[in-house]
Amino acid sequence: MSMTTALIASTIVSAIGTGLSAISSYTQSQYQAAMSRSSAAYAAEMARRNRELAETTAREQEARGKYEAGMVRERKQKMLSRQQALYGKAGVELGGSPLEFITATSAEYEEEARKALYEGGYEAWRHRVAGQTSLLEGRAAAARFGSEADLYAQRGMFSLLTAPFAIGSSILTGYGRYQYAKKYPGAWAMP
Repeated sequence: MSMTTALIASTIVSAIGTGLSAISSYTQSQYQAAMSRSSAAYAAEMARRNRELAETTAREQEARGKYEAGMVRERKQKMLSRQQALYGKAGVELGGSPLEFITATSAEYEEEARKALYEGGYEAWRHRVAGQTSLLEGRAAAARFGSEADLYAQRGMFSLLTAPFAIGSSILTGYGRYQYAKKYPGAWAMP
């Protein structure tokens, strides 16, 4: 193989390699962009589902609080009825100390019922806040993955746009080596 043929072949192979590298870089960037878009969609969907779950749990906590408050009030009614019956059976009139005792008992039960409602409401609020936080975090993750997808797509386009310049550079380098070899026969392999 002559020196000229070797230099031309080397230049062609170099130019083809540069072009294939650009295509490979573009393909890889498009794949990474698609994966980032998929991750963005997944993050958004999981955030939405977590928020729905938190809202469902919040409603359950509110219902549990109302149920427990209702049970306390039911026990209160039974206790007050029992106290009134015992006072009546004993012949004690409901005034003064007996009435104060019944009123105090009623207030204690009502406080317990309000506490059950408060706890249910607090747990519901806590779950709603967690759900909203999850939604916001999911949106942030989706935006981050969306930005990554855009970056990868731009990187791929840059690879394609710069490929002609890289190929031209390979050709000019090959031409330079050819001219060097013509000028200095026998020393054509540049360092």
